[in-house]
Amino acid sequence: MKDAFTVRPLRCEHCGSELPVMGQFVTFQCQNCFLYWILSPEGLKPVTAYRAAPKREPAGETIYLPFWVIEVDCSNLRSQVTTTVTELHEKTKVIAGTQVELEQDNEIESLVRENFGYDITMRAVKFVQEASRSVSVPTSAEVNYMLRRIESAGKYYIYVPSFKSVNTYAYLKIGRLMTKRQPGYRVLKSSGVSRSILCALQADEALSLVDFVFFATLPESIQESSDFLERIRLKPVGSPYLIEFPFERTGASISSLIADFNISGRLIELPEEAPRS
Repeated sequence: MKDAFTVRPLRCEHCGSELPVMGQFVTFQCQNCFLYWILSPEGLKPVTAYRAAPKREPAGETIYLPFWVIEVDCSNLRSQVTTTVTELHEKTKVIAGTQVELEQDNEIESLVRENFGYDITMRAVKFVQEASRSVSVPTSAEVNYMLRRIESAGKYYIYVPSFKSVNTYAYLKIGRLMTKRQPGYRVLKSSGVSRSILCALQADEALSLVDFVFFATLPESIQESSDFLERIRLKPVGSPYLIEFPFERTGASISSLIADFNISGRLIELPEEAPRS
C-alpha cells in the first residue's frame, strides 16, 4: 500500500495570502502582511529574520547572504575537551607500558624462538608501536590555547551559511571565516516588501553542520587528531537565529561588510532577482 500524501498550497497562516514560490529556497515572505515563514518537515512555521547593519559604506553592489547563527555552550566544550584529552593520554600510556613489558620479556621470546623459530615478541612490539601511533592526541598547550580563544569571546557562535551553492566548499570556507572572526554587529528585524530571505537550509540541517564548521576553524595539528575530534560534539544554546549579513560584490569577488575577508563570487549562487541594498 502506498503512503498517502497531500498537496497543499503555500499560504500565509496569518492572513491567508498565497506565498511566492522561491525554487529551492525554504523561506517565504508574505507580500500582504510581510511575515516570514520557513518550510519544515512539519509544514510552514513562522520565523523571525534579522539583517546585520554594514560597518562601512560599500563602494560597489551590496548583497545579503543568510546564515544560521548558533550559540554553543563553552563550558560543556571545555568539559568534553578536558575529559577526552585525559582519556587519550591514559590510552597512550597503557599502550606504551604494554610495549615496554613485551620488550623486556626475554624468557618468552627465547622459548618461542627455540621451539618455533618465530620472533613473536618482536612482532607484538611492532603491533603495539603501530597502535600507539594510531592514537592521535593534541598537546595540552594546543587545546588550552583553543579554549582560551573561544572563551575570551564571552559568547561563542557558529555561523552556518544557508545560501544556495553548487559548491559545498563555500559552506566550509565562508562559515569557517565568519566563525573564526566572531564579528560584532548590530541587527535589525527584516521587514518590507522585496526583502525575500534566500535561505536554502532548514534550522535542523544547520544544527547538523555545527561540528563540521567548528572543526574547520581549528589548527591543522588538531584537525589531524581524529581520535580527539570524533569524541567532541558541540552543545547548542537555544534556537538558531536566521541573520542576513551584508557583502559587497566587486568584480569576481565579494567581501564582508562586517568582517575582514574576501571570497570568490563563484562560490555563491544567487538568482537574478536576489535582494540588493
